Amino acid sequence: MEEQNFAQILSAQQSVGDCLLATVLEGPDQGRQLLLGGRPLLVRGMDALGSMQSPDICILEGVRVFVQPLTAPVRLVVCGGGHVAQAVVRLAQVLGLPVCALEDRPEFAAALEQAGAAQVLLGSYAENLSRLPGSKGDCYVVLTRGHRYDLDCLTQILQKPLSYVGVMASRRRAELLRSQLRESGAAPEQVAALHSPVGLAIGAETAQEIALSILAQIVQCKNSTPNREGFTPSM
Repeated sequence: MEEQNFAQILSAQQSVGDCLLATVLEGPDQGRQLLLGGRPLLVRGMDALGSMQSPDICILEGVRVFVQPLTAPVRLVVCGGGHVAQAVVRLAQVLGLPVCALEDRPEFAAALEQAGAAQVLLGSYAENLSRLPGSKGDCYVVLTRGHRYDLDCLTQILQKPLSYVGVMASRRRAELLRSQLRESGAAPEQVAALHSPVGLAIGAETAQEIALSILAQIVQCKNSTPNREGFTPSM
């Protein structure tokens, strides 16, 4: 198998999700590093390491290996392509957040691409979300054009690892969404973590102001989370 530059692998990791970095500590391969990912981990003896939360030294086939969980960089996933969604994509660029945007209408998908989304998935929200690799650093913002689309998105999103999820809705509709999610089997703690109405209460009125309130809330949540093992794109 062709070896890749380590920096290239780390960069590609943004589209893969969380993984493990293994460093061989002894023997002829001492110092060699392997980036291990995928579901399941396709390396003999590594399947038991999939739930690791902190670095540790493990013995694999008689060799000491230092294994470090890596969390992919923060990624913003925007569901919907209206004016607010486009404003969120533009502001996320200013903050240096890579955006994956989802839309089921070609013209709105094109607008998201023009706004600067790094990746645009056109098609069914539910289907695209089901195929999207997840990471603990992912932030989801649901800004679709209707209640049933919001529910489709949230049903998939709440099954993934994430650090933030918000949906634009009135208080009444937000409670209806929470009730429907609980009825569909979502865990109470997942439903409780849903930010809706979305964004900080800054009296936002325009699409740009609403986008600012959403990104401010995401930054607030991100920076209130204890530091995790991981890497930044500059590594």
